[in-house]
Amino acid sequence: QKEKPLDLEKYMLPCLSKTLFGMECLGCGFQRGFLLLLQGDFSGAFNMYPAIFTSLSLWLRRATLSC
Repeated sequence: QKEKPLDLEKYMLPCLSKTLFGMECLGCGFQRGFLLLLQGDFSGAFNMYPAIFTSLSLWLRRATLSC
């Protein structure tokens, strides 16, 4: 019997821009892309949010510089 992956999508924050105005913001797809990345689906993460790798690398760089 195959295990089901964790259903983390139910814990994601709603997009405020999409909720209030019905328009996707520049960050739409980041959370879903990050979840795909955590599950090891690198191409799926890139397809969901193409800037995911750039965003994470910049965030990690900033986090290491502030230490």
